[in-house]
Amino acid sequence: MPSHPDTRLAPEILADFQGTIDLMARIVGMPVGLLNLLEGDELRVAVSADHPDNPIEPGLRMPLNAPGVFCQKVISTGGMVHIPDALHENPWADVPDFRPGMLSYLGFPVRLPDGEVIGTLCVLDSRPHALDADRIALVERMRDLAERHLELWWLNRSLGDSGRNLVDYRSEIDALRRMVPICSSCKRVREDEGFWRAVDAYFGEHAGVEFTHGICPDCEQRLYGDLAREGRG
Repeated sequence: MPSHPDTRLAPEILADFQGTIDLMARIVGMPVGLLNLLEGDELRVAVSADHPDNPIEPGLRMPLNAPGVFCQKVISTGGMVHIPDALHENPWADVPDFRPGMLSYLGFPVRLPDGEVIGTLCVLDSRPHALDADRIALVERMRDLAERHLELWWLNRSLGDSGRNLVDYRSEIDALRRMVPICSSCKRVREDEGFWRAVDAYFGEHAGVEFTHGICPDCEQRLYGDLAREGRG
C-alpha cells in the first residue's frame, strides 16, 4: 500500500468537521457518521458523530485487511459504496463489519487535490437503511465540503507550516501587496531599515519563495548577441 501523508488534523479543523459530521448524521437519519483517515494499512476514526446511539469513538483503528470493513471497498474501488442491509448482501452476509453491529452503510472516498484517496466519509446504523437519492446526494455533498477543507490543510502541510492558519497566510499576502520600494536601475528592494537587497533574497526571507535563475530572450540578445543566435541555430 502506498505511503500516505500525515493525517493528524489540527484541533480547530477537527472542531469544524465535528459540526459537519453531526449535521450529516442527523439529516440522513443514521446515528453513526464518521470521517476516517488512512494511516498506513489502517483507517483511524478522526471524527465521529455526537449521537447517543453511536458506539464508535474517535481514535478507533480499523485494519483494512480485516474481514468485513465496509470502508475497505470504498478505498479499493475509489467510489461510493451503499449497503442497505449487510445480512442480505454478499460478501457481508456472513462477515459483519469490523465495527460492532453495523448493518447499513453509505460511504464515499475522501481525496486530496492530487486525487490520492486518504480516507472515507460515511454513515452507518445497526438497522437496515435503503437511503433515497436525496440522502445519498447529501452525504456526497458533505464529502465534497470535507475535501475542500482538507485541501486547505494539505496546502499548509505542503508549505511546511502545519501549525499556521489561513489568517497567517492572508496577512502575509496583504503585506506583500503593499508597495515595495525597488531601485529603477539595479532592481534591488529597499527594506524598512533602509538597506537594499536583491529581489530573490528579499522574497526568500519575507515570503518563503525560492528563485531559480535563467535568462530571458531580450537579456540573452543584449548580453551575448550573435553567440546566442548561433547557439540556437
